[in-house]
Amino acid sequence: MSGNALAFALLWSAMSLTISAHAQLKADFTPGKTSDCESLITTFTDKSTGNPISWQWDFGNGFTSNEQRPSAAYTSPGIYKYCLP
Repeated sequence: MSGNALAFALLWSAMSLTISAHAQLKADFTPGKTSDCESLITTFTDKSTGNPISWQWDFGNGFTSNEQRPSAAYTSPGIYKYCLP
């Protein structure tokens, strides 16, 4: 193998070793309960894919959490939009 070919092969090997792929994150969750006659306390189950390492929940009731499996209380009747961005 010529010197240039060997240098190219070594450079290509070094570049190949530094390239890595990361899974794409996709937020997904399921609430434990979605309705009740009085106040509602529900636990959210994280079903996200891509191995997330942090969470930022917004429960739509003025509260947030960074837990993986949080609970939230809803004491007033209404429609709440909760999300895991």
